[in-house]
Formats: sequence, structure tokens, C-alpha cells
Amino acid sequence: MDATFALLEEHLSNSKADPLLLRSATMGIGMAYAGTGREDVMELLMPSIIDSSLPLETATLASLSLGLTHIGTGSDEACGAVLQGLMDRPAKEFLGAENMPLTRLLALGLGLIFFGRGDDTEAVLESLDVIEDEKVRETVRMTVQICAYAGSGAVLQVQKLLAAVGEHPDKDEKKHTDENVESGASKDKPAAAAASSADDGKDKDKEKPDEWEENDHRTLA
Repeated sequence: MDATFALLEEHLSNSKADPLLLRSATMGIGMAYAGTGREDVMELLMPSIIDSSLPLETATLASLSLGLTHIGTGSDEACGAVLQGLMDRPAKEFLGAENMPLTRLLALGLGLIFFGRGDDTEAVLESLDVIEDEKVRETVRMTVQICAYAGSGAVLQVQKLLAAVGEHPDKDEKKHTDENVESGASKDKPAAAAASSADDGKDKDKEKPDEWEENDHRTLA
């Protein structure tokens, strides 16, 4: 066992390790052993990917490191670990403005395992059908395909990517989004009107003493 592995293993094997140190060690081991395909590194990273009780960020970094160490190997064991990590978590954990970037990185970890392997991805692409959420499923599928044909110049794959780039959201979906925005705006209008009315009332109250003082002067005259 080399010194680098021993140092990083200490943090990765400690369930009570500081989260920042754990994540740093996770990325460190991926970079240190990138392209080596070492089985002991995979065994060290797999628990962080499979354990759905851990934060998504931890699983994402472990997946990315696993992809770096096993880049282009097509390892069934490494692939199975990432797929299990995707399937065991509820779809809502992968969605949203905060989580979607992590989902893309997790998918990249899977894609790196099949980097440059072309048609060897057929089995893994079929297994993605069990992912319920379409957005998550297609994000992972597209990432794996891009990595698999990277640098190949495959015309058919280029055409598929160009077609995907040209796709736009359905009009019904866009209409639904616009309606939600308008609905939110209409809900804000009564509150804004009430606030404006209250401010007008306060302004009128402030003006009353001046009017009364003016009337008093007229009465004395």
C-alpha cells in the first residue's frame, strides 16, 4: 500500500470524518489514481455512492472519482455501483436548481467509465429505463452517449446530438409555466393594492392636522 492511498483511506474509511475532509479525500483519490483501474480504490469509493443516506454531493464526488480511476474500462462493477446510487434515491433528490448540477456530475462519473467505448453502452443505456423521472433519465443517457463516442467523429452520433440541441420545450409545457407565473403575479396584486391603500390612508391622516389648524385660524378671524 502506498503512502497516498494510506493517507486518503484514513478519511474515506472514517464514518465520523469531517464532511469537508471526506469530500476532499474523495476527489483526491480520484485524481491521484486516474486511469489506473485499481480495484482497491473502487472498493473504497463504492460505499459512498451506494449509501443513499449520505448527502448527494458526497455520492456525486465519489461517482466522479470512480469514473476517473476507471475511465474507459467499461467495468461492470463500477457501472453497477453508480446505477444503484441513481436508482436507490428518490427522483426529487436529483431535481431542482441546487441539485441538478450534482446530478449531471454524477452522470459524468458513469459516462467516464464508458469513455470511448462506443456501442459497448447498449446494456447500460437499457438499464436506465428503470429511472422514473424522465429529466434525470435523459440527462444520464445523453451524458453516457457523449462520453462513449468522444473523439470518434461518428456521423450518426453527431446528428443525434445536433437534433437534441435543436429541440425546444413543448408549447403546452411553456404555456403551463407562463400560467403559473401569471397566477403568482395575480396573487401578489391584492397584497400590493392593500399595501398601497394603507399607505394612502397614512398620508391622509398626516394631512388632517394641517387642515384643522387652517380651519381654526378662519374661525378666530
